[in-house]
Amino acid sequence: MEVVTHAAVFLFSSSIWPPPAPPPRLTGQRGDDFDESKVPRQCNVYQLRFINLLSDLTSICLQGSLTKLKRIKYETLVTIHVHQKDLFQEVMKKPKDARVKDENDFEWLKQTRLYWSTENDHAVISIADVDFIYSYEYLGCKERLVITALTDRCYLTQSQALGMFFGGPPALLELAKPKPPRLVDVTEVSWFHIFRAIKAPAMLHAAPFAAHVFAQRLVPGSTASGACGVFDRIMEYFEPKTPGFENNNYHPYVSAEHRSWSYRKPLLLKRIFDMDVDVLCCQEAANEEMSLTSELEEAGYRALVPPKDDGGIEKPVTFVRRSKFQVVASDYRSRAGLHALRLTESEKSKASKMLLIANVHLQGNPLAVATRRQQLRSALRRLRRLGLGATEAATATVLAGDFNELAGSALHGELQSGRLEDQPESWKFLDAHSSNAFCTFRGAGRCDRIDFIYHTGSVAARVRKPLATEEEERMVLEMASMAGVGMSGLWGCFDEFNRIELEVLSVVATQVESIMQAKKQNAKSFLFPGEPYAIKLVASVGYFITMNPGYAGRQELPENLKVLFRSAARLICWGYVWGSESDHLLWSSTVADADLRKVGELSASKDFLDALGTALMAADGDDVAEMLWSKLGWEPHVREKHDYSLLHVLPMPTPSTPSLPSRPRGPRAPWGLGNLTTSSSQRHEPLLAGGSCPMIDAKGGFSPEVRRQVAEYFNPRAPFPCVIKNLPLFQRAVEKWSVDYLSEHMGNQLYHTFASTQDARRFAYSFDCRNEGGYEPARIAEACKMTFQDFVKKQQAHEDGKAYYLQTPVLRYEDGVITSAKFDDEMEADLHTMNRPLVNELAAMGKFGELSRNQLFVSFRDFLTAVHYDQQHNLYLQLRGCKKFLLFDVTCAPALYPYPVHHSLDRKARVDLEHPDLTGWPRAKALAGRGIEAVLEPGDVLFLPMSWFHHVHSVGEENVSLNFWFYDSGYLFEPKLVEWPLNDIGLLELCRHIEYLVAEQLGPALVAPFMHWWRSGSPAPSDKLLADRWRVVRNYLLKQLKKLPQKAAKFVFAMMDPARWKGLETREEAYLASQGLRDQHQVSDLLDDLNELSLGVFHCRMPAWAYRTLGRAIEKIPRQKLRFFLECAEEVLCILRDHTNWEGVSAPHLFEVDEARKAPGAFLRALTELSALAEHKGTVRVRLVDNGFFANWLQVLDAAYFANAAARLEPDWIITGKEREFNYGSPSEDVFHALFHPFSQSASTASTGYFDVTHRFNFLLINVFRGQFLRGSQATRRRLEYSSVAQRVFQVKPHLLARREEILRCRRAGVENCPVIGVHKRVDNPGTARMQLEQRMLQIGCYIQAVRKVAKGYEQGSPWIFLATDDADAVPEFRKAFGDRLICNLTAKRSAGGINEKKLPLEVHGQEERLSIADAEDCLLDALLLSACDAFIHADSNLTIAAGILNPHAAAHRVRDLVDLAERNAEASHEAGLWPGYKRCGLPF
Repeated sequence: MEVVTHAAVFLFSSSIWPPPAPPPRLTGQRGDDFDESKVPRQCNVYQLRFINLLSDLTSICLQGSLTKLKRIKYETLVTIHVHQKDLFQEVMKKPKDARVKDENDFEWLKQTRLYWSTENDHAVISIADVDFIYSYEYLGCKERLVITALTDRCYLTQSQALGMFFGGPPALLELAKPKPPRLVDVTEVSWFHIFRAIKAPAMLHAAPFAAHVFAQRLVPGSTASGACGVFDRIMEYFEPKTPGFENNNYHPYVSAEHRSWSYRKPLLLKRIFDMDVDVLCCQEAANEEMSLTSELEEAGYRALVPPKDDGGIEKPVTFVRRSKFQVVASDYRSRAGLHALRLTESEKSKASKMLLIANVHLQGNPLAVATRRQQLRSALRRLRRLGLGATEAATATVLAGDFNELAGSALHGELQSGRLEDQPESWKFLDAHSSNAFCTFRGAGRCDRIDFIYHTGSVAARVRKPLATEEEERMVLEMASMAGVGMSGLWGCFDEFNRIELEVLSVVATQVESIMQAKKQNAKSFLFPGEPYAIKLVASVGYFITMNPGYAGRQELPENLKVLFRSAARLICWGYVWGSESDHLLWSSTVADADLRKVGELSASKDFLDALGTALMAADGDDVAEMLWSKLGWEPHVREKHDYSLLHVLPMPTPSTPSLPSRPRGPRAPWGLGNLTTSSSQRHEPLLAGGSCPMIDAKGGFSPEVRRQVAEYFNPRAPFPCVIKNLPLFQRAVEKWSVDYLSEHMGNQLYHTFASTQDARRFAYSFDCRNEGGYEPARIAEACKMTFQDFVKKQQAHEDGKAYYLQTPVLRYEDGVITSAKFDDEMEADLHTMNRPLVNELAAMGKFGELSRNQLFVSFRDFLTAVHYDQQHNLYLQLRGCKKFLLFDVTCAPALYPYPVHHSLDRKARVDLEHPDLTGWPRAKALAGRGIEAVLEPGDVLFLPMSWFHHVHSVGEENVSLNFWFYDSGYLFEPKLVEWPLNDIGLLELCRHIEYLVAEQLGPALVAPFMHWWRSGSPAPSDKLLADRWRVVRNYLLKQLKKLPQKAAKFVFAMMDPARWKGLETREEAYLASQGLRDQHQVSDLLDDLNELSLGVFHCRMPAWAYRTLGRAIEKIPRQKLRFFLECAEEVLCILRDHTNWEGVSAPHLFEVDEARKAPGAFLRALTELSALAEHKGTVRVRLVDNGFFANWLQVLDAAYFANAAARLEPDWIITGKEREFNYGSPSEDVFHALFHPFSQSASTASTGYFDVTHRFNFLLINVFRGQFLRGSQATRRRLEYSSVAQRVFQVKPHLLARREEILRCRRAGVENCPVIGVHKRVDNPGTARMQLEQRMLQIGCYIQAVRKVAKGYEQGSPWIFLATDDADAVPEFRKAFGDRLICNLTAKRSAGGINEKKLPLEVHGQEERLSIADAEDCLLDALLLSACDAFIHADSNLTIAAGILNPHAAAHRVRDLVDLAERNAEASHEAGLWPGYKRCGLPF
């Protein structure tokens, strides 16, 4: 087998050069027997051995007696060995230079390494951090160009691209000689056996790319590779009949000799033999002039349909390799041509696969739709008669055709929707059509409107027909091949990609993106653009393109297509390959940037999230970061991208971004620890001030000149403070509002006041309601309320040693309504004299937004308001006394260290400007000379822009001020209105939004630990899930901040200085309120072995509300109970995984995708309720639900299990008379207490409120999922968890227990230790059938058969049989089968099943006739009797779950697990249990 030899040699030639194990220098082993001095000698011996081998191979190549095939093989081996030798020498030198310390170093990992995995018996090819399973594809014996350093770089670059869900576009520059034209096969340069590329044969001057069909492992054992290649219309590669081929202008470099068939025929045969295909269709060569039949038959191929004597080009010929396939059947029809190649199981053939190829031609009038439909149906019937569809797994079919059918036609629609009669349901057709006008079959070219793929699990084929022009052919090729490659998992290399029209490239970009996105989501199927149904995705799919940039007729790739490929520029010139200096190879050792080297180290250690973070921080790491982001990126949930957040909408900077206006700063004085001084005349360090605030004299009016001066400072983009004198804003208040006047007229209303010590006289707002971070209280002043008279009296008396500062609203403006405090009439009249038109004009000038309120400030001598900033523009009017302002612009914020946004002192600075601590706050040194002083006297107005820090000192004996605060207009804060780039005010707001995001994603109490970890390197959480969560949040922040200009980003990072959180202790209870996950929660341990939950619900990229929900659940629900709930949820997810129609096929499935995707949200809502239930210590009231008896029984049990131990449980089963299902008893009767004793429980004193429970929390007790409760390895544990609670809560009345014992005793009289087998047989109706996973009930005979099978396992003798059933037909059948050994409750009511006259399920309960308490007793008695059995057989029902909980040690057997499939089908007719018109019950999602 020469073929096998070639394949084996090429595979293992790449794995023999490295030693069998890495040297100890690489592995880091240092045993006692290790001698480092021997390593170089051992390597030299190893190297010498293979140098001798290389010498032997070279000498073989010089022999003249080699066949052509063997010469190619040995020359290829020499090429590979030379490259391997060079790599080996390089790798062995690097440990000596300390460049490789162990096997995790990038210098070692970047090499192409081959391993044999003993876990799955596969060859694994590794490059850097990407692993590929070798696919054993057959490559043939092909020539190999020299392998250069660029080739290795291409391996690394493109393999990383595949690992990051990108494609690879190596840009090819081909410099051709004048004559003859140089043919370069690009794929030969870049890819060797590790790439499953769909290789095009050498093409004359970019001839259209050929269509290929691969079948992976189609016929096991047929070749060493297990692959079969099918090539259709092989002659089209050389365009032998294209009319323009004879035109010199079409191929100007090809001479007449080279265009002749005699010259092209041997070239074509050579390429066919080199490709070594198994099946090929050579339709155009069917005539006598251009026939290849004889040559192909001599080469081992068999023509299934030889050409007829009359010649012509319309007689397709299919050739197959005789050595691989046994021809079982072959058929041909002139009107509907059918070529069938079949392998069947027989005595002569052991193959288990069948390959069937059909070439169907509808050559009738395309307008005769009925005739053409009949032709296609005839072909389909013949395919089915050959066995297609009987065992789809063993059949792979390719249907090719010249259908000549227009897209949108009736036949086209029938085929696409699968509505054509005789069309197998499992067939999938891929449509590739042209929009040009119809072209006849015998025309100059081909114009097929429909070409199809039929795809099974083992083969994917795409068949293309030629179109009228080269451009049309390109269009159809790209549209069809994208889906075809995605369905088959192949790697496709598309040559001359930028010759496609721009419109088509845009379509291709959408198609490739859909495939790549599906790969990222690990989807099994996806909706391909333009397809009406989902197609299968094989995740190994990859795309590579080559192109000649800058050539005539080439297109520039659209941006949305560029981003889908990892670029690698290459130059091919006269046989030499050079690397482009501009090619930034991912993680290359030659990259100078230390951050990118760090990325390589992190990636080599599999720490990809940190690698992404480092790449985002790198100065020159945009390309690397973009690639990593495509694989590891995370975006907040849609609902978490709030409209008010600037962070989520940051745009990319553009070169045309306008610069922001700015004002000159005052002189900056040197400031250090040595020159701090104190001053008695002012309450701030003198060196802070660097200039005075600009001043404007309005001269009692607002003239155009004054307006022009004011407008300069009211610049909306760069506002700057200024003092305006003599501005007639509120003249009456300036004249009259003294402390005495206010005391007389402000009445007895209580006003907001702040109290400080007389010594400090220091004030600041403090809001405990904002302390979401749970920080220890840190108040500068105490908030209180008092009348204005009390305020003046307390301040003047100094009796309590406190100083008081009144700050209270006077007027509020909301939605056009003005409300005021309760002043007297005179003061109300004062307020009406306010110059509101002037206020509005000033607001419009600065784009302030609407007026918010007027705040009154009353203070006395030497009072100080600590430095802070407001989030509103402020016009500050001084009425009495004098105030000194020290102002700092927004850029000083990092030096002032503001409190965190979740602190009660939010917006206050932590730096004390009276006594600056430059050691504790080192950035504060930058404040020297940055302050702007403003002195306000009566009548002066200070414009204080939002977010400017201000330090206010009251100087006069009494100080009265009134301000005008304005709502944000959105011009600076609101993302929809803000102008980009952000100004300084917007950047400060952006910093606040970052803290909000971290708090939302991790919890407010964890913002400080996160910032310490991110910015100062503190340890991350030890729990991997939490650590990864922190990393994805950090990476998202870095990615967004990467969009900022450098100066702005520097400001933001300075604001994230962990020193802002230094010394702020968080109370322990705040962590509980924060609901963030912490190491103490041990989340990974909690989720251990819960793979579906970990992948689909709780992972590092979970939505914030899921993160908070899990955190709160861990805090509130006992860990054992929480783990129990999660284990049951995991079982539900497994059921959804196995019974959901994920691929969108027409075959019946229990669940649809939309339903299944609601499950995670339902689990989280249930966890939220359970957390509240576990926290509630009052009364838990379990309300009656109109459902079956044991549905309510399980609801009580579930509530009791999860309720707080201190809570009081009250089952509320009082009948109202409106119930339809739970219709036991008369109105006002209490069914629960009629059956059960009140159970002992502690009286609840903690709360008098009620917590109402109206449903079951455990989803494994609900709907079709309940069938899994008693199954699986964890079933016994589930029953035990509930058992003790059931014994405590359901204390059955004595008379029911006596009835149970009486039934068992009378039937088992005189028989000791005889086992009892219980059976629960539900009546068959739509209500019971749709609660089964199989959606049908088994017949009575199946239950009897199951009982006999279980009874065989008992050696004590024939067991007794207890039957609990509501099926009236079951009792006589069981009596007939088991005679006197049958036990049952004879008083229980039973039903015939089916449906009643109202088309509703017919059973005992749920009918118009009301039941009594005695009927409820019979229902409960059946469960008690079933729980007394040694084993019980059951369908899926609530009663059997209750019995299994009451006796957790009884063996539970599901009836379907005991009955053979054949017997089950024989017992149940086609219609039995399938209730037409009834659907499965809706899921509780």
